[in-house]
Amino acid sequence: MTGFLVLLIAMIILFIIISKSTSRQVKTGKFSEDYYSLATYRTPQRENLNKSKHYELVTIKSLERYMCVMDSDIFIEMSTARLNGHTYMEIDKNKLVAMEKKLTEHLAYENKLSECASLNNQGVDYEKAGNITQAIKTYESNIKEGCYPASHSFDRLMILYRKAKDYNSELRVIDRAIEIIGERNPALIKKYQDRKEKVFLLMNKKNSKI
Repeated sequence: MTGFLVLLIAMIILFIIISKSTSRQVKTGKFSEDYYSLATYRTPQRENLNKSKHYELVTIKSLERYMCVMDSDIFIEMSTARLNGHTYMEIDKNKLVAMEKKLTEHLAYENKLSECASLNNQGVDYEKAGNITQAIKTYESNIKEGCYPASHSFDRLMILYRKAKDYNSELRVIDRAIEIIGERNPALIKKYQDRKEKVFLLMNKKNSKI
């Protein structure tokens, strides 16, 4: 009997020590942040949601890469979770897939913009150096299939081909500009159509002299 009482007292003391230690860790932040967040974020009300095949538990840190394409509702939920001290949150898997697709498209678009700006600058430098042939080649590479819809290369090619009286090439660039630039900025279509009419007049004038 005495042995049983000693064992019981020892277990009670051990329990008290562990409880105090755990409480101290939570107060000082020494608990694992991820464990603490998971334990507190998995509330009974969300238990069924956690088990759903349509939702995934992800770190808030991993969601930050989607900030540029994130919907407002996800951003608000993420911000709320962070303010409440959580490092995890649940998100609809379909929304996660959609954000990944949007991010991929966004980055590809940004890369096109960067490449376009670089080629435009190269073309300008070639023109300043008097190397018109290389300038035309550079601008031409900037209006190929899948190009970024910026007008500089198109406009410079039209001018350079006009100066060279290469009207067929100018017409080709104008049609390409209407297709690419006009889709993004319909207000410019009229400008290019007027230029096209001018080219036809110049071509007729040139042919009448032959």
